[in-house]
Amino acid sequence: ISFYPLVEAFPLYMAATLLNTPSGDSEPQRSVRDWLIRNMAVERTHARWWQDWAAAHRIDKSVFAERIEVPAAVAALQSYLIDRARCGSVAEGLAAVNYAVEGPTGQWARSVASAGRRVYTALDHSARARRWLDAHAHYDDHHPQEALVLIARCANSGSERTAVRAAIETALDLYASALDSCLSLEGADRYTHWIANSPVYAVD
Repeated sequence: ISFYPLVEAFPLYMAATLLNTPSGDSEPQRSVRDWLIRNMAVERTHARWWQDWAAAHRIDKSVFAERIEVPAAVAALQSYLIDRARCGSVAEGLAAVNYAVEGPTGQWARSVASAGRRVYTALDHSARARRWLDAHAHYDDHHPQEALVLIARCANSGSERTAVRAAIETALDLYASALDSCLSLEGADRYTHWIANSPVYAVD
């Protein structure tokens, strides 16, 4: 429940990056705008799919219609993502939101989807319950790499690449802390070590 506000707000972070993208028909700006607009349309469905996943675990959807108090670590991540999307460069916004967050999300979604498939087949509306997990296990394997291509095209100088690296590292740290804070409410295992040592999303 406490992670839901991040899911719900994710298209807004992308919209902020879109608004921060310079106007004009030149590259790479046009490619960035087209990619963000296309993927924002996809992201808008995910809040509803998260609710369906929660409903499979007997969480009433009315919970999500009320204001949800988030742990401080989730609030810190939200604040950082909107700040980089609004005030950083386009490359920093893509790095923090679409690389550092979407990448690990795809990894843990694949792990959970695989481990929980037998459980969900025993639940009512099992396909509906799995939609968020299955979608992120599939396309979040591609989105971060697509974002990385755009980042490379936007960040041309050494200082820009340094800022991108800092955005990725900070967002990864905040994301790990946010997951830990949400999972600790349920007594679940910690994710900080797993994300920090991810072979794919570690920053070289």
